[in-house]
Amino acid sequence: MKSTNDNAPSEVSNNRILQAGFDLLKSTEGMILTKSSLYDNMIVFILSGSVKIYSSHTQMRFIDEAHMVFLKVYEKYTYEIAPYSKILALTFDSLPIDELICFRVQYDLLPQSAFEWIELKILEPLYNFLNLLAQYLENHYLDYKLYVSKRDELFYLLKTIYSREELGHFFYLLASHPSEFENQVIANHIKVKNVKELADLMGYGVNSFRSKFKETFGISAYQWLLNEKAKRILKCLATNGEDFKNIIDDFGFSSHSHLYKFCKTQYGFTPQELRKKLNQ
Repeated sequence: MKSTNDNAPSEVSNNRILQAGFDLLKSTEGMILTKSSLYDNMIVFILSGSVKIYSSHTQMRFIDEAHMVFLKVYEKYTYEIAPYSKILALTFDSLPIDELICFRVQYDLLPQSAFEWIELKILEPLYNFLNLLAQYLENHYLDYKLYVSKRDELFYLLKTIYSREELGHFFYLLASHPSEFENQVIANHIKVKNVKELADLMGYGVNSFRSKFKETFGISAYQWLLNEKAKRILKCLATNGEDFKNIIDDFGFSSHSHLYKFCKTQYGFTPQELRKKLNQ
């Protein structure tokens, strides 16, 4: 069984722009894949075969074919994928979560023992839809615009096929109430340029802030700020009317070459190439 450790944030980001939020995992030999930390929330769809998933905070769960499971952002996960399995994974940020706010009212009805992963059976027509997405990925048809369309269609199908209670259970991990520290980070991170500024703004020493951040979010404050900055820049580049000079000024780049280097490092493309891909 092959083993892969995914630790490079630039590789993760580059893969996300190339595969537009969806990943297809297939292996005749099976594989063990460890992600150092999810940068976005994820839904894993087992189209065939099976997978074992576990993390540092949860026990191993065995998920068989035609089932799906939700994994929360910033946790480290290990997947043991059985031979001849086909796994489709969707990573997504806060946009779809905002649409799912209405399901949170159901979470308090769950027993405490349910606070891990609750899988759902993949019903039709969702199963056929997911297999079509898998074909798109295999044939490299899925660009950014098609991804946005298919992501929205996916969440429409989820809300149409499954009951409010079922989805409330499925997305239960979204219900964990954020701490005051988390709320302050979310509210203030766009106001600062680096970790020291964020620590100062929140009234922490830099070292104690870094330690508390790592304990709370599961990754370093530097890497988290870098990830959030990259996602915001990507959204700006997806807007055709957004001038590069505005992006350089808004995000504190010293020059166009600085923005160029940032995009090449994070996504493997120049700003012009990214804009073209995002607006094809």
